Amino acid sequence: MDDYQEPEQTKLTLKTSYILKRILRYLKPHAGLFILGILMYLVTSLLSALEPTLIGWVVDELNKANVAYTEIALYGGYYAACITTNLILTYFAGLCVQVLAQDIILDLRQDVFNHIQTLSIDQLHRVPVGKWVTRATNDVNSIMSFFSDVLISIISNMMFLLCIVIVIFVKSPLLALVDLAFLPVIGVVSAIFASTSRKHYRQVRSSISSLNAFLSENLTGMETIQVFNQEERKKEEFNDISLKLKKNDYSAMTVFAVFRPLIYFIYTGAIIAVFSYGLNLVAAGVMTIGTLYSFYMYTEYLFYPIQNIANQFNSVQSALAGAERVIIVLDTPSAIVDDPDAKDIDKLYGKIEFRHVWFAYKGDDWILKDVSFLINPGDTVAFVGETGAGKSTIINLMVRNFDIQKGEILIDDIPIKKITISSLRKNIGEMLQDVFLFSGTIKSNISLDEETISQEEIEKAAKYVGADSFIEKLPNKYDEKVLENGNNFSQGQRQLISFARVVTYKPKVIILDEATANIDTETEVIIQESLEKIKSIGTMVMVAHRLSTIRHASMIYVVDHGVITEQGNHQDLLKKRGIYYNLYKLQSMEKTMVSSPEKKA
Repeated sequence: MDDYQEPEQTKLTLKTSYILKRILRYLKPHAGLFILGILMYLVTSLLSALEPTLIGWVVDELNKANVAYTEIALYGGYYAACITTNLILTYFAGLCVQVLAQDIILDLRQDVFNHIQTLSIDQLHRVPVGKWVTRATNDVNSIMSFFSDVLISIISNMMFLLCIVIVIFVKSPLLALVDLAFLPVIGVVSAIFASTSRKHYRQVRSSISSLNAFLSENLTGMETIQVFNQEERKKEEFNDISLKLKKNDYSAMTVFAVFRPLIYFIYTGAIIAVFSYGLNLVAAGVMTIGTLYSFYMYTEYLFYPIQNIANQFNSVQSALAGAERVIIVLDTPSAIVDDPDAKDIDKLYGKIEFRHVWFAYKGDDWILKDVSFLINPGDTVAFVGETGAGKSTIINLMVRNFDIQKGEILIDDIPIKKITISSLRKNIGEMLQDVFLFSGTIKSNISLDEETISQEEIEKAAKYVGADSFIEKLPNKYDEKVLENGNNFSQGQRQLISFARVVTYKPKVIILDEATANIDTETEVIIQESLEKIKSIGTMVMVAHRLSTIRHASMIYVVDHGVITEQGNHQDLLKKRGIYYNLYKLQSMEKTMVSSPEKKA
């Protein structure tokens, strides 16, 4: 699979055997704990299988003319010992299972998150954030229930069933055959149920995923929803998704609601058959009333594990549906991977070269067409052009967010694919138009919780870019809390924190993608001063909306419909009176109109 897609979109269903094989791999590191739990459940199964025999002996003893109460007391002691030992072992076995499940799910959840981090930006953007969250939480938790409840329950019940079958055959092969005659019927009914219920539970998991995706997107965009008075429409959309989930839940529950009574009906038929045949054996003197009573209990015990297993079917199907979706994620290879012979680089000098680069996000819809340019170490280079011209695509290619279809990109004269992705990005600092801040503090956002970065380095970087001008005024300074996505700070303040973050990591190449597009004039002055300082760090590549921020760039490339149409410094491009000249003239007019509203009037 090249990209992750939902099972309902691709009509992809994994075989149950493959799903089980994949998730059972996580048992291997914890095999000792698993075996210990199984052994304890085996002992409890053997002890439980003895209980009806002990009760049958008591019944036979009470039917005698001379009741031996000492024998009854002895049987009672055995019975109490069985129950006590059973309870103790069940407790410790359950404890083992819960520890086992938590350890496995910890491993699985880490694998899912780590793998998601390896996917390309394009792959991540194709799936709503809420669905990724569902994979790492709800779907993984459904697998946890498989290990904590379902798997051990099925195994222990199967062992218990085997013990019961052995005991009833020893007691009376004929009555045992009467009981076992009902098992094929149960098998057919269970197979039909398993097939039907899995389909319904897959739909339930899909609906939950869609609901989470809707909530994630709309809670994030709630301000826009309220500004445009879209609450009622969003309410209707949410109701539609919720009703779909309700409908799928009802379908799944209906299947299960039919299955359980059907199993009980078969069980009742088995009891009637056992008593009908057993009473004849008692009347003929072939069997005692105590043995028949114990057989009644064994019939109940025979169906008890089957009903337990049946009761787990809903959890099994839910776990399989969740596991299927998790495995699809884990089996999705990243679209951007290191070449086999790619090497780590300790540092960059900052030379970047594009040679006849062609790039399209899809098919032959070329975003960049035969683009070539050379950026020397220490240069400050800018890319300008209209929206959609291909400017941001160029810088995305520099950090290998995407791979090109034709041409070559070289970093320090090394083909970009020959450099490991981690070392490439480690040496490139990138500041985007939409700054993302994590919940925490200003300090943790600048250092990204890198323990090797000291408080002194953080403060030095903030001062270097001018962020200290507002940080020092805050009550807690660098320990000031940052809310989700930095919503308690202005766009300009978030941008300055982003600048400090980049400077802290001392990259040799700095990329700015519209980093000054959405800030106020006062903050722009501070950022302009910061940019002048940052230039001395290394190579700087800028995508600019405001041409005033790139006037001092050593080289400016004008991109139009994926082609570099003009290049030169600010003065050279103005003299050409081409696209750049027109853009600059337009922005100058807009600035004049904004600064002199009375003239506009």
